Amino acid sequence: MAGLSYICNKNYSITDFDFYVSNNSGAISGIRSFQGTPSYPAQNVFSNTGPSGTFTDFNNTTSNPINYYYNQPLFLPAFFNTPLVSPMPTASTNACPSHICPPPCDIARLLSTLEEEQLTERYDSAEMGYLNLLYSYNQLLDGGNTNVLLDSMQLSWSDNALILRDELLAQSPYLSQEVLMEVAREDILPPAMLLMICLANPDATRRIEFLDFLQYEIPTPLPQYMINLIMSSWDNVTARTTMENFLADFNLEMAVVSNQILADLQHKMANDIDSISQGDTTNNICKLKSWLNRIQTLSAKYNLIEVYFSERDFINAELQLSQIPLDFTLSEYQSQEYTDYIFFYNFRKALIESGADLSQLDNPSIESLILFSQGERNLAKGLAQNALCFYYDICPEEIYALNSGNRMMNTNSPSSLNLDAKKMNASVYVTPNPASSYTSIIYNISPMSSPAVLVIRDIAGREEEKFNLTESTDQLYWDTSNVLSGIYYYSLIVGHTNLSSGKIVVKR
Repeated sequence: MAGLSYICNKNYSITDFDFYVSNNSGAISGIRSFQGTPSYPAQNVFSNTGPSGTFTDFNNTTSNPINYYYNQPLFLPAFFNTPLVSPMPTASTNACPSHICPPPCDIARLLSTLEEEQLTERYDSAEMGYLNLLYSYNQLLDGGNTNVLLDSMQLSWSDNALILRDELLAQSPYLSQEVLMEVAREDILPPAMLLMICLANPDATRRIEFLDFLQYEIPTPLPQYMINLIMSSWDNVTARTTMENFLADFNLEMAVVSNQILADLQHKMANDIDSISQGDTTNNICKLKSWLNRIQTLSAKYNLIEVYFSERDFINAELQLSQIPLDFTLSEYQSQEYTDYIFFYNFRKALIESGADLSQLDNPSIESLILFSQGERNLAKGLAQNALCFYYDICPEEIYALNSGNRMMNTNSPSSLNLDAKKMNASVYVTPNPASSYTSIIYNISPMSSPAVLVIRDIAGREEEKFNLTESTDQLYWDTSNVLSGIYYYSLIVGHTNLSSGKIVVKR
């Protein structure tokens, strides 16, 4: 349930998609499968300007369906691909409060100690509800990721509770209401286990008086969301659907709160603001690591490793890295991302141990990093591309627009948009850049469906060099020994489409 949420956006585009979920970055593409929740609708305004039969409001090209929650027709997408996007009406509202801080932002964004405590309490409440419910969810459903915090909670339960749970489940769904009431009075089972027993015996729970008993009369009363789950087992709305909705609610609350706290801590660290003493950010760093460890998402785990790495604490960084396959059930994409991250981690560690860093690479190391950064983008490849672009001005160019009638379409769009143009992707890397006597141009075109050229021009537009390309991937060499110092621009053209462009600096 982790990932990006589209919340409270206003779209006015007449030339592109409002929301486009690419299938180029794994099965779920980092997008939440619940956009909004039953108690917190997404509340996006769509442009509704797409041609009939296209999915220009919300196009999900992955294989994973997305539930989109809205509360009135104004916030309902008109052009979307069903069943991969499923609009879900809800009676709840979302006021869409602004998160843009008034000037001066450096002061207005900081949280006070009281605000930190209030946010922490919100997170505690949501986390407890999430973990209690996740226990029942995982017990009733096959599969699912292992949650470290959930394991810790289960270890705190008594052996008596585990034995009683197993005995009751063995007799389910034939337990009487009297037995359930006696179990609840004894207070042996924690709420998560008691909920599971009730869900396994729906016939014994079909009385409002029984629900009132669970909510108000037992030593550890069940919260309202658990009562709602028991009621949902009475009708056609399955407990699984209701559980997933509640999990999404709790998870979204945890994400909103933790993101606010993390942003505040990073802001304070960047501006050397600390609650202990001026100039000492140790307290904020400790808080940051504590929260990243608590959040227990895959992205938080990688962020925690990066914090340890920045401190040159390789022991703890590698301990966290080794735990990832144990703490998470990784998809094929995530497994490859993990392998790539280990390579990039070791690449940077070797540099540091030799007294260098990413800003001090020789040409063979730059070319090695370029080759590594190609292919399907993930965290490690993105970090490598950022370093190449920041330190060496080797920046991949992505041109998405393709003119189709009066509407600009994304060249990476699926065939359901009925575009005549074929999907084309191109990347170009130039090294060394700045160049002195020569530069190497590495390009990739996939697929290469028509003749291609790479043209280099000076700042006035005069052609300096032209390469006719016959291979989809190759390495070109441009002799700059007789070229005047200055800025030059390259264009990679396939057919009549400019797929990539950038600059080359010649300097002596």
